[in-house]
Amino acid sequence: LAQAQGVLSTKNMCKKCNIGTCPSGLDLPLGYNAAAPKVERSVTPFLKSIPSDEYRIPLDVAVDPVKKDEFLASTIGGDYKAGKRYFLHTFNPSIVPVPDGLRQQIEKSVYLASFRVSPHSSCVSFDLLQAIPHGQHEYMGLAVMDKDFTILKEGVFHVNSLQTTKPFFEDNRLFYLDDGRLYISFSYLLLPIVVSTEKKDDNDETNGVYLPQVFGNDELHVLALSKKTRFTWGLLEGANFQFFLDKSGKGVLEEWVEKPRIVRKYVIEGNLRVEDKYETPDLPTMSFFGHDDLLPTKWRLRDRARGSACCIKLPRKHYEDLLTVSEGNNDTAMMEWSARFRNKNQPRPSWFDEQEYLLVGIAHVRSLALPVNGSWNAYMTRMYAFIPEAPFSLVARSGHFCFGFTTEETEDPFADPKSIAVQPRLLYKNQTYECPHINYVSGMTEVADDESKVVIAYGVNDCSPRLVVVEKRTLAERLLLPLIGKEGLTGLHNSLKKWAW
Repeated sequence: LAQAQGVLSTKNMCKKCNIGTCPSGLDLPLGYNAAAPKVERSVTPFLKSIPSDEYRIPLDVAVDPVKKDEFLASTIGGDYKAGKRYFLHTFNPSIVPVPDGLRQQIEKSVYLASFRVSPHSSCVSFDLLQAIPHGQHEYMGLAVMDKDFTILKEGVFHVNSLQTTKPFFEDNRLFYLDDGRLYISFSYLLLPIVVSTEKKDDNDETNGVYLPQVFGNDELHVLALSKKTRFTWGLLEGANFQFFLDKSGKGVLEEWVEKPRIVRKYVIEGNLRVEDKYETPDLPTMSFFGHDDLLPTKWRLRDRARGSACCIKLPRKHYEDLLTVSEGNNDTAMMEWSARFRNKNQPRPSWFDEQEYLLVGIAHVRSLALPVNGSWNAYMTRMYAFIPEAPFSLVARSGHFCFGFTTEETEDPFADPKSIAVQPRLLYKNQTYECPHINYVSGMTEVADDESKVVIAYGVNDCSPRLVVVEKRTLAERLLLPLIGKEGLTGLHNSLKKWAW
């Protein structure tokens, strides 16, 4: 693949080659939507506790971009700038197993999901968004769900009531740290919480402070176990830090996914304190290339991916045959692909026999700049796998892809098919893909009654949330198998020959 790309970069014809006008007969890399893992089922959650008449944009307005802006300008006008009137959108969900205490309180509860509830979405005019001060009306939705992702109880909370200076909580993600507690994480902010159907004396701050409830009829209560966020400032860079447990059950913080990969162990002593640092510069080749990898650098996505969701276990049984050339297998493509994971004396990578499982995370990348003929601020998705012990080296990376738009029934006006029909698609170098121009994964966990499946939570265009169920086997294939054109693996060798004319 690397050699083929090198040949491409030296050919004048390829320098001018547009994705839509390349020579016929060429097996192009799969488009971003076609490269996504196959979705088994999907759900678009809708928080009914938010009063639709007052805080939701009506469906007939949501489906018409012109009417939408006119409606907003005429309905809220100067009140928008004054903060007296605003509309809320629910997006960028996170999901974890429901805490044990809450499971005992709510029958059939299986998952706890969080949502960004905000007027700062990509669903309305940018000029109107600028009128709302950063952090104002920025809330967190919580929903307790059953095994089918039906919402049992919900609430919307003012998480920034404890955060009076920047950064404010925005795209909150839920994590369990090694102390067993549930935390809200965003950027450098980290807040331990307890979610319950019961509320103790409001004036008793011995054990923490309750977050003010904005909507929800007191179905849920959130106790912040500290008035201050628990994080060590100044020792880390970047954002979107990921938290996971290593093979021994110790807490690990992922600072950067790659280039270089930076992972640290931590301890919680009042604040979170980072300790050992592991830095691994070497990267495995991406399992497949997207269209952006064929474009000049200025058109590509940002080179350094940031964390989105972490992590799920990928047991060996889901990938062991993908790293093996069976006796009598003459498939050239399979043999060449397997050779990437071998050295001359080793039939499989060294970690294969050492690790019973890999950890899989999801990262996001963003467009480098605002192209004239491309989407502004485009977000794409990539998966990666790493060993669950120090130095936590990456062993596989997928190419870029996107999860799609909502196809299931939902009450969310911005997830309605008529609204989706007029929502912005990913436009990249004059090529339009059936992808949201913002595809932001923000959570993942195992399906509760089936360890072979994963539920992935993501936001669609900063407008609506979506949960999709995917087979772990599919994740393994996207991480370890190449995808080119319609011929797939068996056509890889001939496809490379065609590229290297």
